[in-house]
Amino acid sequence: AYLQALMALRQGKADKAVELFADGAPQHDGRHLFELALAHLESTAEDGVESASAALTQLQKDYPNSLLAQNAGSFLSQLSPRP
Repeated sequence: AYLQALMALRQGKADKAVELFADGAPQHDGRHLFELALAHLESTAEDGVESASAALTQLQKDYPNSLLAQNAGSFLSQLSPRP
Protein backbone atom coordinates (compact mmCIF):
# COMPACT_ATOMS: atom_id res chain seq x y z
CA ALA A 1 0.00 0.00 0.00
CA TYR A 2 2.91 2.37 0.71
CA LEU A 3 4.29 2.09 -2.83
CA GLN A 4 0.81 2.45 -4.29
CA ALA A 5 0.34 5.58 -2.20
CA LEU A 6 3.58 7.03 -3.54
CA MET A 7 2.51 6.32 -7.10
CA ALA A 8 -0.91 7.88 -6.51
CA LEU A 9 0.70 11.00 -5.06
CA ARG A 10 3.09 11.32 -7.98
CA GLN A 11 0.21 10.85 -10.43
CA GLY A 12 -1.70 13.72 -8.82
CA LYS A 13 -4.24 11.49 -7.10
CA ALA A 14 -3.81 12.96 -3.64
CA ASP A 15 -7.14 11.79 -2.20
CA LYS A 16 -6.33 8.20 -3.13
CA ALA A 17 -2.81 8.62 -1.74
CA VAL A 18 -4.20 9.74 1.62
CA GLU A 19 -6.28 6.55 1.81
CA LEU A 20 -3.36 4.34 0.80
CA PHE A 21 -0.86 5.92 3.19
CA ALA A 22 -3.26 5.02 6.01
CA ASP A 23 -2.86 1.35 5.04
CA GLY A 24 0.84 1.51 4.21
CA ALA A 25 3.69 0.26 6.33
CA PRO A 26 5.52 2.83 8.45
CA GLN A 27 8.96 3.74 7.13
CA HIS A 28 12.00 3.68 9.40
CA ASP A 29 12.60 7.44 9.05
CA GLY A 30 8.97 8.59 9.16
CA ARG A 31 8.87 9.26 5.43
CA HIS A 32 5.32 7.89 5.31
CA LEU A 33 4.15 10.75 7.53
CA PHE A 34 6.00 13.38 5.51
CA GLU A 35 4.47 12.10 2.29
CA LEU A 36 1.08 11.79 3.95
CA ALA A 37 1.33 15.48 4.84
CA LEU A 38 2.08 16.30 1.21
CA ALA A 39 -0.92 14.24 0.11
CA HIS A 40 -3.16 16.07 2.58
CA LEU A 41 -1.98 19.43 1.24
CA GLU A 42 -2.79 18.39 -2.31
CA SER A 43 -6.08 16.69 -1.43
CA THR A 44 -9.54 18.12 -1.96
CA ALA A 45 -10.37 17.81 1.75
CA GLU A 46 -11.29 21.05 3.47
CA ASP A 47 -9.12 20.14 6.46
CA GLY A 48 -6.05 19.40 4.34
CA VAL A 49 -3.80 21.92 6.05
CA GLU A 50 -4.84 20.77 9.53
CA SER A 51 -4.36 17.11 8.60
CA ALA A 52 -0.96 17.86 7.09
CA SER A 53 0.05 19.69 10.25
CA ALA A 54 -1.07 16.73 12.36
CA ALA A 55 1.01 14.33 10.25
CA LEU A 56 4.08 16.57 10.52
CA THR A 57 3.63 16.90 14.27
CA GLN A 58 3.38 13.11 14.54
CA LEU A 59 6.56 12.82 12.48
CA GLN A 60 8.44 15.07 14.90
CA LYS A 61 7.11 13.12 17.89
CA ASP A 62 7.69 9.58 16.60
CA TYR A 63 10.91 10.11 14.63
CA PRO A 64 12.78 12.95 16.40
CA ASN A 65 16.19 11.95 14.99
CA SER A 66 15.01 11.80 11.40
CA LEU A 67 16.17 14.49 8.97
CA LEU A 68 12.56 14.65 7.81
CA ALA A 69 11.47 15.52 11.34
CA GLN A 70 13.83 18.50 11.27
CA ASN A 71 12.28 19.62 7.97
CA ALA A 72 8.81 19.10 9.43
CA GLY A 73 9.35 21.99 11.83
CA SER A 74 10.02 24.33 8.93
CA PHE A 75 6.90 23.16 7.11
CA LEU A 76 4.81 23.52 10.25
CA SER A 77 5.87 27.13 10.66
CA GLN A 78 4.96 27.80 7.03
CA LEU A 79 1.53 26.22 7.52
CA SER A 80 0.79 28.23 10.67
CA PRO A 81 -1.62 31.14 10.34
CA ARG A 82 0.05 34.49 9.91
CA PRO A 83 -0.70 37.21 12.49
